Amino acid sequence: YSANIRIGFYVPDILIHKSRLIIECDGTYWHSSDEAKSRRKRRDRELKSLGYKILHLSEPLINKNINLCKALILSKV
Repeated sequence: YSANIRIGFYVPDILIHKSRLIIECDGTYWHSSDEAKSRRKRRDRELKSLGYKILHLSEPLINKNINLCKALILSKV
């Protein structure tokens, strides 16, 4: 796995190379505006077109249920 590796114009939070899985940790402050949601959709579309799977984990989910986050990640690799 790698953190902060550039893929085109984007730098995913976490990349699991073998599974071509990008994990994004979406903090409430930075990712809740309409503009941020629009950017995320465009970014996801572009990365998916390059063959990557994308898993978004929200800040509340990470803080409240890390075991579910682990299970979601394992289900994608």
